[in-house]
Amino acid sequence: MEQYQHSPDEMRAIADLVDAMNAFDRKLTAYSVTAQVGPEIWWCDRLMGHIVRTDEEENEGDWTYRPHRLV
Repeated sequence: MEQYQHSPDEMRAIADLVDAMNAFDRKLTAYSVTAQVGPEIWWCDRLMGHIVRTDEEENEGDWTYRPHRLV
């Protein structure tokens, strides 16, 4: 399997987005406000990866980045 190779700037931007999504959850958990689906990260017409919950099956936990693997 092949995987997209991120530049340091791309990884920093993705990490900033994940941090912001986790901060959103922490701030609004007391109000039962949360996001259920994370964004896909694209470069032009190529899927780079997804931001998902650490427990994808239950849609729970912190947000994390999963790079897309090409088959």
